[in-house]
Amino acid sequence: MENHPSRTAIVLSGGGARGAYEAGVLSYLFEYIYPKLPPGFEFDIVSGTSVGAIHAAYVAASAHLDGAARAERLIGTWEGMAARHIFRVGVGDLVGIPLRALGLTRLARPAGASSAGDVVGGLVDVAPLERLVNERIPWRHLRDNLARRRPATLCVSCTEVRRGFVTVFMDGDLADPTPWEYDANAVAVRSVITPRHVRASAAIPFLFPAVRIGDRYFVDGGVRMNTPLAPALRLGSNKVLVVGLKHPLPGREAHAAYSEDVITQPAFLLGKVLNALMLDQLEYELQHLEVINALIRHGERVFGDDFL
Repeated sequence: MENHPSRTAIVLSGGGARGAYEAGVLSYLFEYIYPKLPPGFEFDIVSGTSVGAIHAAYVAASAHLDGAARAERLIGTWEGMAARHIFRVGVGDLVGIPLRALGLTRLARPAGASSAGDVVGGLVDVAPLERLVNERIPWRHLRDNLARRRPATLCVSCTEVRRGFVTVFMDGDLADPTPWEYDANAVAVRSVITPRHVRASAAIPFLFPAVRIGDRYFVDGGVRMNTPLAPALRLGSNKVLVVGLKHPLPGREAHAAYSEDVITQPAFLLGKVLNALMLDQLEYELQHLEVINALIRHGERVFGDDFL
């Protein structure tokens, strides 16, 4: 088998409030695992979607800090987190929600929304999320960290509204759109990743407004690829840590009976729709990867190291 450089990646899933769990995993890595790794270790590729994109940007932009400082800053962001830190609904917004739901956005623009077409649609004002992304991620260090290949590449996945494609924005030395040339459902774009890319990746459809990047509009990458494993693999990672926010339910819980008044509630139905849209086929992708790895191992045993 041809020798390829070893590349490590961390993949961070979307999952809304479950991102608190993801933050806990990252803080543990920073504080307790990184000190046991070779000095200067950093993942080569960091790939994230939705809340995972926020965390991915944080991982890349904070790589100049020591592990304890990274953990403290990340956990500090999540402690005391409330809905008001993500979106705002005032009296004017409540009055305007029916109008926005009917597409009459000119009559019901959320307070603080851009009038230049940078965001469109959405039922709530996400100015608090914008502030959180701008202020809690040390953006001024991202360019220097990428230049030092710590990490080498940051990937943020979004869903392009018009075509429904996954768009993987890549920033850094390993960014290469070539592996996506023949993919009918996804495209990859070299880009200088900014807070706007991260906000687009976290823009929950219907609830949050779509975000304009260039001449296109984007929403939550979790609609099509909630766990962005593919970017890490296509950029050559051979050691991947996936932090997933979905888990198999115990049998009794998986088949729990809900009362009729619960299952007919709009909030319950909306939750099920969002789950169907945004909790993707990670298990299938991992099983597929295991099959490929098994085939490679078997081929090497039969045909030797030159099998591939």
